[in-house]
Amino acid sequence: LPTILVTASYDAFSVSPSLSHGANDGASATVTLLTLLRLFCRLYDAQQTVGVTNLMFLLSSGSHLDYEGYRQWMIRSSPELFDSIRFVLCLDDLASSNELI
Repeated sequence: LPTILVTASYDAFSVSPSLSHGANDGASATVTLLTLLRLFCRLYDAQQTVGVTNLMFLLSSGSHLDYEGYRQWMIRSSPELFDSIRFVLCLDDLASSNELI
């Protein structure tokens, strides 16, 4: 089955306190990902509401270090997984602006 990958970075640490984005960055993405996970678990729990795609949820760290967590995940993942991914939804920086696009 094709796969939809939903990603979020949860880190809020930085060597410099002014670069640590906290709730405006990592926490909003993490909460959104966990909420989507909870909702889709309910849908996929019943046979009649199972989707026609696999859903994969990835929480990662290291976003302020050139997304090192994502890079490590990609190194450890199989090529077959990458072949199955049809769409990636990155939830990072959801609350970094007051403007909606």
